[in-house]
Amino acid sequence: MQSLERSIGILRALAAAGRTELRLSDVARAVQLSKATTSRILAALCDQGLVEESRETKKFHLGPELTFLGWSAAQKFLLARVARPVLEKVAEATGDTAFLIVRSGTEAVCADRVSGSYPVKVFTMEVGSRRPLGVGSGGLALLAALPDVEVDQILKANAQELARFKAMRAARIRREVQQTRAREYAFAEGHVVKEVSGVGVTIRDPRGQPVAAVSVATLSSRFGDGRLTAVVRVTQIAAREIERALRGANGG
Repeated sequence: MQSLERSIGILRALAAAGRTELRLSDVARAVQLSKATTSRILAALCDQGLVEESRETKKFHLGPELTFLGWSAAQKFLLARVARPVLEKVAEATGDTAFLIVRSGTEAVCADRVSGSYPVKVFTMEVGSRRPLGVGSGGLALLAALPDVEVDQILKANAQELARFKAMRAARIRREVQQTRAREYAFAEGHVVKEVSGVGVTIRDPRGQPVAAVSVATLSSRFGDGRLTAVVRVTQIAAREIERALRGANGG
């Protein structure tokens, strides 16, 4: 079981790096293992095609086998399937980047991303990357949809991870959770990248449970002159459309 958990940790570290290849030392540091242990696990993952090592750079990236596994899983992942065309409409309507963020325990994971036509692209998350719940507009929307007791538990569990985000502290997140509930949408300004802001709206499953969020991220300057209201409206409509599709797919 320990080897499996370590292998999954390495795959997640490589996924979070996006298109950037990682050195052995980078991977070992990310998963807090020795280089020897990390090297042994990477070798096994390479044998299975889950990870590849570049011959030129000797750095590691995710392997082709994950593409086939991911494609198979995506076909069964109803939320991602029904959300994709909606994200495309959001990106077209706003010109900005639309994200589908799903909850995984105490974290928010980017399940899909569609870029708009605006020349300056804001890719604050790669597909498959994760952050503590409460960081970013999608993660903030999801956290705000949970009971206060659960919010406190999540912030406590994520204390070490939150330290990586200089602008984010538990007190600020709690304050923004209350603001999100009052507004009925999340607005995250400079959570991860200075001068980048986002709008997020929770998606609930047919049982009413918050399972995901649709969000839009762009330069903070693009939310001026009343444009924030328009983007919020587009995002809210998108979230409701995805919820209707989920109910329809489940016979609701």
